[in-house]
Amino acid sequence: MKIKALRAAEVAHILRRALGPMRDWSDCLADMRADKTDIGGVRLLPVGVLSAGCPRPIYHPASIAEFITKVRQLYSDTGEAVKDAPIQAVEVEIDLDDERDWKHVKAKPIAIH
Repeated sequence: MKIKALRAAEVAHILRRALGPMRDWSDCLADMRADKTDIGGVRLLPVGVLSAGCPRPIYHPASIAEFITKVRQLYSDTGEAVKDAPIQAVEVEIDLDDERDWKHVKAKPIAIH
């Protein structure tokens, strides 16, 4: 059967746009695949793995839509699931002239009062 499937990165983007920043969706999807988490008892699982190159999980669009609907129903009263939530930037202090590898450049969060 031929279907259109989506990679995990695309699914994380879709979930962020549809449900807002209630989770780090890339990490949440990985944790759901490892059976470590769910959202109010609801889990989104891949339909298979893309076998070209390194195996990567792929998701069925209908499963994604069903997951979004269920999560919105669960969190409609709290307002935690917000459609088209704005980007949330973190204000940090960092030395952009530091030429070391990015892993060694430390950023300090600026306290918000």
